[in-house]
Amino acid sequence: MGKKELLIVFYKNPITGKIKRRLCADVGPENAMRVYRRMCKDLRDRLVHIEVDKRVYYSEYAEQSDLWSEGFDQYVQQGEDLGERMANAFKEARGDGYERIVLIGSDIPGLEASQIVSAFEALDHTDVVIGPAFDGGYYLIGSRLDPSPLMTKMEWSHEKVFEDTVYRIREQGWEHSELEVLRDVDRLSDLKEFPFLWDIVYGRTEESK
Repeated sequence: MGKKELLIVFYKNPITGKIKRRLCADVGPENAMRVYRRMCKDLRDRLVHIEVDKRVYYSEYAEQSDLWSEGFDQYVQQGEDLGERMANAFKEARGDGYERIVLIGSDIPGLEASQIVSAFEALDHTDVVIGPAFDGGYYLIGSRLDPSPLMTKMEWSHEKVFEDTVYRIREQGWEHSELEVLRDVDRLSDLKEFPFLWDIVYGRTEESK
């Protein structure tokens, strides 16, 4: 991989009660925070070995010293909604000369470094790569074009976000590649799919103490 490739991580500042609100309703805000911190740390540990430039975009403010302080350039998301924030992050990266850009969320415990590498490789022969989530959204989107038509004036947080995005890709006449479907963790039913996270709440691991 070359220096013209960039990985962007969208990260919500860990403010108790403001992250994973649906999971908060199921397990309480403190437990939801423990789960979120563990997912993000595990993801960071996998990402540091990918040989591309990396940026983390915080939802509220950049932390001076946190898990993203080493190996990631720190930015703050700009925009009124998720689509505008993602489009602006892509625009900034393209303005800095990056040609292949992949953006991911920070709360997909099943996302492996190899899948992100595959996303970059897909952009050698397709315009957009996207990773669908079980809930109907997506956990990864990458492009070698300006993807703002896929993101702006979009309705978010419903079960057809991925479907609507693929429709927009086709409307643009672009080619796309899809990764495997992965699960994010928003509810108790999602938590049950990941025993190591379940144990944070209901077991006797270090994170639950």
